[in-house]
Amino acid sequence: MKRRKPPKTAQDLRVKRSRKLVLGRSTPTGLRNWEALSSEDRAVAVAWVARKLRNAGATGLLGAGAFQVGHGKRERRLGADDGAREFVATPVLVVFVRKKWPRSRSATSTGSVHSQVQLRVPLHGRRLTLAIPTDVCTPGRPTPNADARACLAVSMVGGEIDLPGSVAALVRETGQQNGAVYLLGCHHVFFRSLVTPNASADATARLRSEGQNDQVLGPATRAAPFGPGLRSIDAALVELRASAMATVTGGGFWRRVATGIVRDDHHVAVVSQVTWELQSRYDPMPLDYVRTIFDQEIPYGSNHIPIRIAEVVVATSLGRVPMGGDSGGAVMAGPILVGLHIASDGPLSYSIPAHLLFSAQAFTPKIELASDLIDAK
Repeated sequence: MKRRKPPKTAQDLRVKRSRKLVLGRSTPTGLRNWEALSSEDRAVAVAWVARKLRNAGATGLLGAGAFQVGHGKRERRLGADDGAREFVATPVLVVFVRKKWPRSRSATSTGSVHSQVQLRVPLHGRRLTLAIPTDVCTPGRPTPNADARACLAVSMVGGEIDLPGSVAALVRETGQQNGAVYLLGCHHVFFRSLVTPNASADATARLRSEGQNDQVLGPATRAAPFGPGLRSIDAALVELRASAMATVTGGGFWRRVATGIVRDDHHVAVVSQVTWELQSRYDPMPLDYVRTIFDQEIPYGSNHIPIRIAEVVVATSLGRVPMGGDSGGAVMAGPILVGLHIASDGPLSYSIPAHLLFSAQAFTPKIELASDLIDAK
């Protein structure tokens, strides 16, 4: 009688989906192919492997303690014992664990992460066997910016509570060089629409910067569609008071000034080849692009209030876990504004893509960046 095969376990399925992932050992071919790649090709390969592992649900195969994977760079020292030292940044697969263990221990029993991942990676129209180095990190905690200046940290004040948040960019109506200037941020921060039933700002509510130069910046005046039952875009504007212009246009208010935006969904994929960064009231947080979703309900706040958002760019944190005060922060790829961070779920960051924010779907009249008004010093 033919013996029946035992049912496949979840581990078996993850291994199958990960296309013969080889952990903890490398072959001469894998090492040779990796060393032959340029730094740019290595970065592309590492980014592909990180997404492959996440999409296959195979992060746990890297070690019992691994809970997230991304890509980044690790400094490696070159030079001999003569005192000459040179540091180069090497692309690596970044593995996040709750607790670090010595790599000599067993990965399956203690959570230690293997030093290399070997996998066949598509590159330049063919698949190469690559032995990719790993680096192990533990998640950090969010810390308020230590700078005494405002630096994107804002609160809606008035009413019963002060609601903390961040701002993403300085904008104006398209073509209105001498018109009103606005701060771009989240509807649920500027209008407190998740804590006030009528989804409108109180008459006394104002956006206040936080820091040594604490002052009222202006009232929430314009909002994109947002709320239960709507195809929402969680974005709004605050019109700057003349007395606040010097604070907001000073170089100390912005860590990184956006000089352009993503033009469409294809452009989002193009700029995903580099590590993104969330600029908010906390220390900058590196992000790795996951995917773009459409017309999906996004959980808001500790109560996970479901709001249907028209289009959302999903990224995963490569450091700390996103916090409530991050709402309204800018997701940046270098000087390019990718999106507006609106919510999070564990390590995942949800943001509205910039090309949607700067279209008539969000604001009429449309808006444009007013970064030329910011002192770059």
